[in-house]
Amino acid sequence: AQPPVYFVVLDVSYYANASGLVPAVVSTIRETLDQLILANPHTRFGIITYDRTLHFYNLKSHLSQPQMVVVSDLEESFLPFPECTTCICESRDIIDLLLERLPSMFAHNIVGETCLG
Repeated sequence: AQPPVYFVVLDVSYYANASGLVPAVVSTIRETLDQLILANPHTRFGIITYDRTLHFYNLKSHLSQPQMVVVSDLEESFLPFPECTTCICESRDIIDLLLERLPSMFAHNIVGETCLG
């Protein structure tokens, strides 16, 4: 059987930050990861953030820190990594590092519009 996959798509535009959405979602994800692992140790996780561009994250366990790739051409968008999800158990440190950094990474984002309209 295939392991469960949780994929988060998070708005990090100015208005999402101003409303407190980004820290609230990040906090909820952090609180939930242990429960997901307990339910199935092979559970996979991925995240994309967006404003007027898409931000993909490489969270593979062999990395020392998360890698972010920005895709600005939405007409010809692509997946920059062969796999955009990773096993939570194997990559927990990298996932935690990204979640710790996400609110500050976009805290001063002045982009108000989003690629979703």
